[in-house]
Amino acid sequence: MCIMRIILQGVFPVKQGHSEVDDNILYEKEIVRIRDVYVKFYETLEMEDQVIQKIFQNKIMDKPFTTAEFCNVLGNISKKKAKYPERSFVTTAYELDVPVYVSTLKDSSLALNLAIHRLKNKTYNLDFVREIIEQAGIVYNAKKSGILELGGGVPKNTAQQTGPLLDQILRKDHGGQDYIIQITDARPDTGGLLVHT
Repeated sequence: MCIMRIILQGVFPVKQGHSEVDDNILYEKEIVRIRDVYVKFYETLEMEDQVIQKIFQNKIMDKPFTTAEFCNVLGNISKKKAKYPERSFVTTAYELDVPVYVSTLKDSSLALNLAIHRLKNKTYNLDFVREIIEQAGIVYNAKKSGILELGGGVPKNTAQQTGPLLDQILRKDHGGQDYIIQITDARPDTGGLLVHT
């Protein structure tokens, strides 16, 4: 499921469904299916778009920002305005001052909502390099650190690349994460189970 859908589920309703369904029937009911999750088109998708566009319209992100800073803004909004803020991990992360990095930003509704502003000549400076440095700093300064990975691919690589940055690039001889737990249905032949050392 798209990270923005997960982030905003405390604000906008989603329902567990199943993938074995006639999408034409769902379409007639104005329901969008994302794998096995059902989302109301107007009540959820359209409202989500409006919230994200308003954040950028109000110039909250006029300076270079990270996805963690953006998620922090969303967590603050969710805490104040969501019907069920306790259902959104971004709200809890905001309350606990835990950064939420979105490694697959381009593959999210956030990027789609940035496009409309870019077409109006407003540019955004997402500082991915600062994100990498921040993540490495968290690992470097922690007494012990670990990762819980749900799935594989890009998010997994992003979380694990702190080790190579610290050791290979910055020559800090740190070793990276102390613990990694991965829950996945990926197979080794697709590359989703590759491990950084």
